[in-house]
Amino acid sequence: MARAAKEKPLRPPQKVGLLRIFKAAAAVARYCARNAGRLLALVWFPCLMATLCLLALDFLTLAYPPRLPGWLLSSNYSPPTWLRAGTDTPWGAMMWAFVLADMIGDADLNIDRESNSAPWLQNLTYEAATRLGYQSHFFARTLPMDDDHIPFVKRGVPSIDLIDFTYGYNNVFWHTSQDTIDKLSPQSLKIVGMVMLESVRMMDTLDPLPPK
Repeated sequence: MARAAKEKPLRPPQKVGLLRIFKAAAAVARYCARNAGRLLALVWFPCLMATLCLLALDFLTLAYPPRLPGWLLSSNYSPPTWLRAGTDTPWGAMMWAFVLADMIGDADLNIDRESNSAPWLQNLTYEAATRLGYQSHFFARTLPMDDDHIPFVKRGVPSIDLIDFTYGYNNVFWHTSQDTIDKLSPQSLKIVGMVMLESVRMMDTLDPLPPK
């Protein structure tokens, strides 16, 4: 009688998690390698130039005394000079869109239609969710949010805030000691992540993009 083949031992959950992280990192690296030219022109170079501009303005304004004349200084900006608006404009004009994901890990996932977001980006996101079969988790409720996308909106960058602002019944977990890891849902994170990736893929095929 042939001996039954021994089953392979299961990998510990920690190793499985690490393997998934490595696979995701490898996929990102392959994507960057395939699209290095476009990423350099559209992402890396603008980010580098914006960073260098900020460092230069910090150097000129935060010294004591400031190295800029008083008429160039303004407390409405950070660094405190109205030149900040001029340095931001060229790089902001190169941005296609800004997508913010906030509070997306709730097990009862219901992404709100945030009223300060660009309507065309919301429509595109809903279409992406529909293609993946996740549309029931998106945009059943509309509300305004003062979130991290607002500075981009004010600078004319098309932006969308993907947020589920009901974290637990009546938002009971938000900013409390009950906001613990066991309240998060890997499935919800997966749904939003997949919809974001599909949205980016769809944006990449839009020619031309909707006007800002």
